[in-house]
Amino acid sequence: MQKKGMLILLMGPSGSGKNTLKAHVEKVFGDQLSFVTSYTSRAPRPGEVPGKTYHYVSREEFEALRDAGKFIEWAEYGANYYGIPLDAVQDALENGKILFRELEHKGYQQIKAKLPHDQYRLIFIDGGDWDHLKRRILGRAPMSEEELALRKESYDIEMAIKPEADAVIVNKDGEVAAAERAIERVVREMLER
Repeated sequence: MQKKGMLILLMGPSGSGKNTLKAHVEKVFGDQLSFVTSYTSRAPRPGEVPGKTYHYVSREEFEALRDAGKFIEWAEYGANYYGIPLDAVQDALENGKILFRELEHKGYQQIKAKLPHDQYRLIFIDGGDWDHLKRRILGRAPMSEEELALRKESYDIEMAIKPEADAVIVNKDGEVAAAERAIERVVREMLER
């Protein structure tokens, strides 16, 4: 009997270290995970490969796909749309594949509304309290008060979702190796289910 597919979702506030942990998971488990190419309405950047990095479409094309229910989740960042194609996710799940995706709270809420919980798992990255993450964020690059306020708003929403997570990885400063070991254990357990 074929194993059921699953979507492993990675979420955490800005500054929590989710990009570092995402890269680690992809390095360690890349041959066991599947990845779906998202759609975007933005123009390709140098070095990006259409169909691999993203499927590039116009805003109008994206809106038509969105309105036809073709995305399992979508969001607008800045002036551009981004979305994960529903048919590719359904195909992967039906064929027993394990998909791995980083996403933010809006995307999680959309997936949660469309899939039964046995088809997805949420790993939450907890990088500490807001003051701690604010220092990390500002340590990476200067940021306007408005942008910082938006990050704080997202932090509050994401921390409210934390209790729904199937696993929480604590990522403290100076302890990335411990967080990497923890996420390896969690992903390994999810792959062996």
